Amino acid sequence: AITRMRNQFHDLRGTPVMVTYHPSYLLRTESNSPDGGKGEKRKVWEDMLMVMERLGLPISDKQRGYFK
Repeated sequence: AITRMRNQFHDLRGTPVMVTYHPSYLLRTESNSPDGGKGEKRKVWEDMLMVMERLGLPISDKQRGYFK
């Protein structure tokens, strides 16, 4: 269910919320995947970039290209 809900904003009683993976999931994935969990971490980072954009926070080119 989280996979389908992430990467988009949802409304929770009038407050926009972003669903993403829990940090413990990222740590487990890191030790159990051939790429060290970079694919999942990238997804979380993309979610965080969307939140930063929504808040009007500056995002550097380095931040945008962090996982590329």
